Amino acid sequence: MLPLGMSAIAPPSGASGTVTVSGESITHSVSNGNTARAGVQFRAASNSDVRKREGFLYTVIDGTTDWIIPSTADDGNYEIRCVPLLGIALILGDSTNTWLSLDVNREWRLENSNNDSSQFRAVRCEIRYDGGSIIDDGQYNLEAIVGLPP
Repeated sequence: MLPLGMSAIAPPSGASGTVTVSGESITHSVSNGNTARAGVQFRAASNSDVRKREGFLYTVIDGTTDWIIPSTADDGNYEIRCVPLLGIALILGDSTNTWLSLDVNREWRLENSNNDSSQFRAVRCEIRYDGGSIIDDGQYNLEAIVGLPP
């Protein structure tokens, strides 16, 4: 059973598997003098899961649903787009507002090294198949905190 508010989306013609993008709030907090890194990574090929990045640690968000089940159903024809929503912090990693092939891993992250500060950015990650309509999307709230309580 999927968490409340999530729905499994049947694959479009020519595709197999079930696509679900759950969304997540991802926060990385460090002491002054260090760099906080918060991000989201969509992995391709036989891994085909979504991982949150906190510093240099990557953790699968929900292996039972994200992003395609079974992971072997990723045939290289899926595309992803990351759309910045709230906040003004600079997004690092892959291009935003552009459809990119999910035949390689894709990542978007914040990095903050300013003492006693917090940077926030919300992004929406959308997945489609072979140039078609959006199958599913999810919002990821990224926050990188230096020297402040989380």
